Amino acid sequence: MKKLFTLSLALAFTVLSFGQAQRLVLFEEFTGENCPPCAAYNPYVDAVAAQAANEVVLIHYLAPIPTPGILSAQVSGVVGGRMTYYGVNSTPWGQEDGLMWDSSLLANDGNNPISWATDAQGNLSTAYVDAEYAVPSPFTITVTDTLTAATDSFYASVKITAAQAITFTGTLKLQMAMVENLQFSAPPGNNGETSWTNAVRAMYPSYIGTTLTLAWTNGQSAVYTFKGKMPAFIRDKSQVRFVAFVQNTLGANKDIQQTGISPFYNFNLDLAATSIQGNFGNCYSTEYTPVVNIANVGTQTVSSCFISEYLDNVFVDSIPWSGSLAATNTTTANLSPLTVTPGVHKVTVKITGPNHGIDANLGNDSISLEINAPVQQVSTPLVEGFENGNPVGAGGWAIEAPDHDSTWRVVSPGASSAHSFMVDYYDAVYDDFVSPTDNLYAPPIDLTYAAHATVMFTFANQWLDFGGGSYGWDSLDVDVSTDCGNTWTNVYATNVATATPAQSINTAVAFVPTSAQWKVDSADISIAANHPNVLVRFRPQNFDGNNIYLDNVNIYKYDSVNYVNAITPVSGIQSVSVYPNPSNSQLNINLQLENDAAVSYQLTDLTGNVVVAMPAQVRGAGQNMFTINTAALADGVYFVTIFAGNDRTSKMVSVIH
Repeated sequence: MKKLFTLSLALAFTVLSFGQAQRLVLFEEFTGENCPPCAAYNPYVDAVAAQAANEVVLIHYLAPIPTPGILSAQVSGVVGGRMTYYGVNSTPWGQEDGLMWDSSLLANDGNNPISWATDAQGNLSTAYVDAEYAVPSPFTITVTDTLTAATDSFYASVKITAAQAITFTGTLKLQMAMVENLQFSAPPGNNGETSWTNAVRAMYPSYIGTTLTLAWTNGQSAVYTFKGKMPAFIRDKSQVRFVAFVQNTLGANKDIQQTGISPFYNFNLDLAATSIQGNFGNCYSTEYTPVVNIANVGTQTVSSCFISEYLDNVFVDSIPWSGSLAATNTTTANLSPLTVTPGVHKVTVKITGPNHGIDANLGNDSISLEINAPVQQVSTPLVEGFENGNPVGAGGWAIEAPDHDSTWRVVSPGASSAHSFMVDYYDAVYDDFVSPTDNLYAPPIDLTYAAHATVMFTFANQWLDFGGGSYGWDSLDVDVSTDCGNTWTNVYATNVATATPAQSINTAVAFVPTSAQWKVDSADISIAANHPNVLVRFRPQNFDGNNIYLDNVNIYKYDSVNYVNAITPVSGIQSVSVYPNPSNSQLNINLQLENDAAVSYQLTDLTGNVVVAMPAQVRGAGQNMFTINTAALADGVYFVTIFAGNDRTSKMVSVIH
């Protein structure tokens, strides 16, 4: 296609007056559910496509790079053909109107879609779209389609009309693609992504396309019809439509001349289970009552249906629903209570039989939610050094939406110990460019009668240095909730690297910290003081970073207060300081008491063994000093726990000789 944007503005208007049409830009992105960098770049591409929705159609080819997945396997033939056509050998990869990129419009930035979606400063930009959109098209395209009564087959029609007299050289093809908006409750691959707009699910009659005549007169039209079975792997028929485009397949730039897209299907009877109310983080409970949100996405008012619930894929109950739910409206329904055991469970809700008929679109009838039913709340101090194996499950800890092999696991080394907990964001091909959820939950903690509370921990991480002041980064955030996970408050974000950044992704290796690359830090969680069932989670944030390590978690409360009677208890601990830290030969404890109390202390290692202890002694109100001889102790991390009457508090210390 000859690009006309280099002509003068006056000439451009003259050409348009002879009947050239407004262009609809096509952006083809090759991505995949197992492509780590795609997860980082797709949000930018999606955002630009949404921002310029009237100018561009974005379609996704799910490719088997670096490894095949369930989705890419479903469309391997179609996607493989288009990959061969464009010479695609990596993902993510993008083509705007068949070009990569159109150097007559903007500078060539290679095939990375991030350069299509951002400017030189990394900000979202529609510059590529706007420039291509301004180039007139010689065609208009109209796409219509319908489903058969059984909704298992389709008929589609494409009308192409020449807006000017034009003759092409090469081979002109009509490409016809069935696309579907894909949305999953959990990632179907290993890069953490759960949604793709306009994912190509089939092409008709194949990816080779339909050959068109090369010579067109002004106003000449041609209609092409297609029919076929709806592919069995289509998830939601209400999210299916067709994209048609005319491409000069043997041209030097494989120019796409024009694009058209059909509307989504409308069904008479179509109820959708849109969500289940609830949170992954929950307080201890043996009972969970699902509440499902239902939407009428069909055209007919629904007065009845059945709602079935499943626990861990096992049928539990089915209840009838009745009412009046008009088209486009939503409602909620309470289901039967489920009895759950401690641990992570999958709750599924499925809707059937609207108006005692058959739902025409089965792909949106069910929805699932993972919930964590933790062990009974624990008292402070909560100490976890990961020396006794993985605490997830029986230990009361839980991981939200683990990313298959790239999630938390016990590894060596630890911070002055044998083991730590590491979230794996690196592999031999890519580092994990954007972290999925992987939130790590501690068991519910009882902070009743505490005026203050702290979470102390040790962590290690490494950024990647891409040069020119550009870094891949990661962070380990800490959030706290006092309402069983309904709302969260961020109390800490590392936003630093404990190790010197690796020079580039091409030379970086999986990060394993040395003893000097650990950092001890803490977060004040006093906003949760005097609450039972407090939830604390460690939330990894990762963007082009590396592995993140966590060790020596210690959650404790202090300055206990009897809020019921509004008085300080007899054994109230006002403050505790332990120094020097790290210690060489002697550790000092400065304990401030509100009143006289029986005081004792224990020094324990990371496995819980008591290495030093002092039996209870009655000490007076005010300042009290104790010393612990650490000269004979091995280098490492220890916990000092001080008991004063009914109160206790714990501090983490290091011994280094």
